[in-house]
Amino acid sequence: MTTINMTTNASYNFKAPAISADADSKVEVVFPTSEKQTVAASATIAVDVERVITVIDLGTLAAAAILNLTVGTDVPVGAILVVKAKSDATGRNITLGTKLEGDTITGIASKTKIASFIFDGSKFIQISSPAIVEGVSVTSEKQAITGASVMPATITLQNTILDLGTLTAAGTLNLTIDAGVQIGALLVVKAKSDTTARDVTLGTGMTGPVFAGTISKTKNVSLMYDGTTFVAMSAAVQLD
Repeated sequence: MTTINMTTNASYNFKAPAISADADSKVEVVFPTSEKQTVAASATIAVDVERVITVIDLGTLAAAAILNLTVGTDVPVGAILVVKAKSDATGRNITLGTKLEGDTITGIASKTKIASFIFDGSKFIQISSPAIVEGVSVTSEKQAITGASVMPATITLQNTILDLGTLTAAGTLNLTIDAGVQIGALLVVKAKSDTTARDVTLGTGMTGPVFAGTISKTKNVSLMYDGTTFVAMSAAVQLD
C-alpha cells in the first residue's frame, strides 16, 4: 500500500520486516490507531480498549476506584495503555481489575499519577511504578516544637528542620509523615540540653540511635526518608 502526501509529493510505503520465522506465511498487521478516552470516575470504572495505543484519563478522583477493561479481539501483543488520574485532597487508590495486572496505583493528595501497561496477549501488564506528573516540589520549613516527654510532629515537605529548643527533660519524638513526602526528603532535628543532659529517642517514623544530649550544648542529627521512615545519616553533631 502506498500513501502520497499531496503537499510534498512524498510517497510512503509499508515495508515488511525481514523475519525468517514468517517465511511462507500470511501475516496480518493491525493498523496502529490510537485514542484518548476521558472517563468519568466511579467506584467501578469499565473501559473498552480496542486500539493499539490508548490513554485513559480518569480526571480527579473523589473516591477509591476499581478499573476493569474489556479488550477488543484485534488488540495485538505489545499494545500500550496509559492510565492517568489525579487525587482530590485525599489520596485515592486505583485497584487494577479485569484484564489488568500490576500493583495498585496509590494516590497522593492533590497529585496526578500515570501508569503504563503493555498487552501480553491476555492482559495489560504494568511496565513500571506509577509516576507523579507534577514532580516533587522541593519546599522547606522550620518547625518549633515544644519539649515534652512525647513530642509529635507532622512532616509534609521535602526539607524540614525541627527545633526542639532547650529541653528540660528527656523525650521521644514521633512523626506523622504525609503521603506526599517522597524518597530522599531531608529532616534535621535540633535540640539543646539544659544543665542536665537530655536525650531524645527517635520514635515513630524514624530509625536511628538515641539522640544523646550533652549538658548545656546544642546538637543536631540529619535524617533521610527511605519511603517508610526517616533514617539517621550519622550520629548527632554538637554545634557549640
